[in-house]
Amino acid sequence: TAEASEQEFTQKFRDYGVEVVEFTQAEYDNFRAVAAADVWPALTPIIGKALLDEAVAAIGGG
Repeated sequence: TAEASEQEFTQKFRDYGVEVVEFTQAEYDNFRAVAAADVWPALTPIIGKALLDEAVAAIGGG
């Protein structure tokens, strides 16, 4: 599954000494809100609205 794969690769990163930062749901929600307000609009002229809309839909945003 995707979750098992994520756990496996997260552990591999840790095994190689990479600090893995995990966000709380509140931190993730805040990060997402900032991205939606500041980053996504800046990407529109670069990648186009259709592609950005597709990417946002794929991650469950909107």
